[in-house]
Amino acid sequence: MTSKHCSHHAKSIMLLTPICLATLVLGACAPVQPWQRGHLALDVMALDEDPMLASINQHIYESKEASSGSISPAGGGCGCN
Repeated sequence: MTSKHCSHHAKSIMLLTPICLATLVLGACAPVQPWQRGHLALDVMALDEDPMLASINQHIYESKEASSGSISPAGGGCGCN
């Protein structure tokens, strides 16, 4: 293969990769009918099974990471504020 052929091949891959990724991502989108929304609202479909536990874990994480520039302002590291 010549370097010109490799350069053309690399450009083709760089052009097709975002197109393929966009096709895959957009292909997963689908409209939800009103009668289907009840199934999506079930506790089983939640990202966190226990919202209270997730809230506590997020608070502890924020308290420990505050000194390194987390999503909350700086504070104590014990999580008791």
